[in-house]
Amino acid sequence: RVDSSHIWPHMTVEEAVSQDLNEQKLRRWHRRGNCGAIVGQNVKADVPSVTTSSTTTCRYFVGAAERTAIFPTEPEKDINGALPSAPSGPLKDYEDKLKAIDLCNRGLNKAEVARRLGQSERWVARWWKQIPQLIPKPQVRHAPLVQNAPLISFRDLELRRGFALDSIATGDCDLMDELASTLAWVPARRATRCAQTGELRVRYTAEGFSTVQPGRFVAEYKGGLHRVDTILQRVAEVAGIRDPGSRVFFNRYDSGKATCPTHRHDFWTAMVSFGAERVALIEERPLLLRSGDLLVFGTQCHGCPAMPDITDQRISLVVFFRPDADNLERRWATVQEEDAVQSEDQLKVCTPSSARLVDAALCGCPGISLELVARKGTRAATPVAVFSIGCGQLSPGLFFERIERFRLQELWDVRSLGASVAPTWHPSRLQQFCRAQELAYHHTPLGRSEAGGMQRHLASDEGRDILARIVQSAMRGQRVAILGQPDLWKECEQRRVMADVLVSGTFGQVSVFHVGSAASAEPHEGTCPSLTSTCLQQGTQAIHQITGSSSPSESSKRAPN
Repeated sequence: RVDSSHIWPHMTVEEAVSQDLNEQKLRRWHRRGNCGAIVGQNVKADVPSVTTSSTTTCRYFVGAAERTAIFPTEPEKDINGALPSAPSGPLKDYEDKLKAIDLCNRGLNKAEVARRLGQSERWVARWWKQIPQLIPKPQVRHAPLVQNAPLISFRDLELRRGFALDSIATGDCDLMDELASTLAWVPARRATRCAQTGELRVRYTAEGFSTVQPGRFVAEYKGGLHRVDTILQRVAEVAGIRDPGSRVFFNRYDSGKATCPTHRHDFWTAMVSFGAERVALIEERPLLLRSGDLLVFGTQCHGCPAMPDITDQRISLVVFFRPDADNLERRWATVQEEDAVQSEDQLKVCTPSSARLVDAALCGCPGISLELVARKGTRAATPVAVFSIGCGQLSPGLFFERIERFRLQELWDVRSLGASVAPTWHPSRLQQFCRAQELAYHHTPLGRSEAGGMQRHLASDEGRDILARIVQSAMRGQRVAILGQPDLWKECEQRRVMADVLVSGTFGQVSVFHVGSAASAEPHEGTCPSLTSTCLQQGTQAIHQITGSSSPSESSKRAPN
């Protein structure tokens, strides 16, 4: 365990270079406990990445700003073990409060809690009896994810140097070559998060096209490579991974020019590095990851900046998983010693069983990139029905009466907002209504002028992916509806054009029904008569089973799909 007051020393590169950091000074620096990066900012462009007998100077870029960090050449002299998220700042302050509550639940006295946290007893007295759910989340970078993340997301860092070196060295061929040639790699897409919910999404340009990250590729791993399987087994043992829904991905960086922008997850991650040494930014501070190193983390901000002096390839193996009770008991390794094990009741105080991750699908950037590619082949093999509905000038009561009549479960709002949208039907307000009705809501505006209008927008990556996601929801048995502004579907370009594409056969056997003021839904005639006839026949039968019942309770017995 490393003293949290020393693990992130601050010394400018100008100071380090001017004093030459000779062997004698570096030894004195380590004896003081300051092991790790010496951080410099606004460094001159002519400072290259260099290695001496005792230090390695790494040059990297954060945006357009060039920076340099100095690390010990020998891995055993670099920082290692359990580390706090950051040496200072809002995230450390927040996590210290959670740690104080955790240590209090373990029965430690105030003085001992203060000693372990490096805080005053007065500070401890203010926080250690608080309810953790009521402590305000920190305002940090990528705040939407942090604000919506459950308490189970937060933990200390754990770094194990050379963890997988033995496994990398075994075998008849180079592990990097084997991974590069056998896995199904796809270009990594840039991602963004919803400002309100923190939901991770593919980032699109104004024209509706996804943006790739140059030189970075991703692949999902399902097993089959002996050395990788051996490493994964050891990772699971060390990190305590028992989540049956955990997912394994690979990231490939072809050179130092390939990057991963800083971001956060609210699941836990175990990452093993292979190949070239690369700087990782953890809460905006540099950490050098060498081949074979294992880093386990939670919601900490992390990324891989550009290092133009690196020409070799780096591959990282990442395991995304949900923590269980045993993980949560040991998550604050920087302050835990041989404490008594918490009871189940004590664990529930800090980690409610109802907590749900924002990133519940454990996708991350690799997952959403791979799913975007996979959804391009979406086709309904059996007939499914999609509804369309408009809000117009309806009252919320009348609108949701129609929703209830057809037992709709999922609403895709494709409206491009304008001055004519009443406050009642603004997406933020509508989302509140839908939440109260337990109706899934997605706001995915289509038809903006920058994308060339509705037809061209639907032909873009964004438009086709939205249609594919709608069809996939219908294929899972959900009663899905497309929401446009006008009440009459023939006056709504979004509803009309999307219906034309859906029933054309591009996405398989899909029929569309327009919900209006009448008791029944109007079927949309498609451009593929034989296919449309089959879909309409089965879809109409399903609608009759819903709306033809004598009471709403009877109508909910069966879905239209």
